[in-house]
Amino acid sequence: MKFSKLVSLGLIGLLTFGTVGCTTKTEEKKATEKAKTETTTEARDNMTLESYKTEFGKLYDTNIARLENYSKYKDIAVEEPTKDYPGNEAYLNELKKSYKDSEVKLQEFVNSLKKVKTDDPKLKEMNDKLIKEGDKVIGELKARSKKLEEVPNDLMSKSEVEFRRGLNDLVKVDNTAKSDFEEMINDVNEFLGMKPSNTKK
Repeated sequence: MKFSKLVSLGLIGLLTFGTVGCTTKTEEKKATEKAKTETTTEARDNMTLESYKTEFGKLYDTNIARLENYSKYKDIAVEEPTKDYPGNEAYLNELKKSYKDSEVKLQEFVNSLKKVKTDDPKLKEMNDKLIKEGDKVIGELKARSKKLEEVPNDLMSKSEVEFRRGLNDLVKVDNTAKSDFEEMINDVNEFLGMKPSNTKK
């Protein structure tokens, strides 16, 4: 009986020690993460030209450069049938996916830019303009995605050339937003004196 009590007390002691140890480790981990977050926040709150350059390069390579995967959808309309065309339905689904993925990537890019704070007036003005133009493109992509949900059934049964021409007419929206955004991106690169690693020369 005494032996059982001793074992029980010993187990309780180990469990108590283990819990305290885990709690201590958890608290240390939280403190480390908090310190990292505070450092990152502080860095973003006091961004210099050099730190903005580094941050912008990362954001560009992670989000904007990857949109090159959808360059094949730049020109929807075609004059003659294309090789390896997957069919109207598959093409439409891929087009929807490209717009949605592009919208998500751009939104992530713009959201990150909105977290940037700097005392440099020139840098702030440029960052604000980039956010504004990015929001315009996101709006354009949303408008296009909405129109793709309105494709009439009779258009779906057309030949590739007729289908893609009709699709092109259907999703036509203000394309100047994309041009303005690309121009702004180029202006930022020029101002920072850089060319993100995934951009084409």
